[in-house]
Amino acid sequence: MDGITTASFDRTESSRILSFLQKANQAIDEKVVAFQDIKPAAQRHYLIIPVEHIPTVGDLQRRDEDYSLVSCMLSVGKELLHKDAPQTLHRFGFHQPPFNSVDHLHLHCFALPFLPRDTAGEDKASSFKGVTEPDSPNFIA
Repeated sequence: MDGITTASFDRTESSRILSFLQKANQAIDEKVVAFQDIKPAAQRHYLIIPVEHIPTVGDLQRRDEDYSLVSCMLSVGKELLHKDAPQTLHRFGFHQPPFNSVDHLHLHCFALPFLPRDTAGEDKASSFKGVTEPDSPNFIA
């Protein structure tokens, strides 16, 4: 967890995430941290982030280290969703620039269905237009 700093997220988001991780004692290993999204867009919605700061999916390169990291992120996400929502459809994806919500690579892991609009009228599923899904040619797996 030492690699996750307040520089990775804005101060408010960073303090909420780190507080949540400490309270929830979520999955942490030497490569990635996994936790539930604080504003879930689906029945189950996890974020998997690398401990090492990587700004966006565009900063990944076609090298063994990056392939291993993304494979680890996907594996952790699949394991969490398999335990929490085994009978549902799962979707995984990264935001593609310019649709980044924070300046730190993070994999969204969804157990469908997506949640309905919130009270402000925002359609949670539509906010993920920049997310790459497994059937997309840009998906890294």
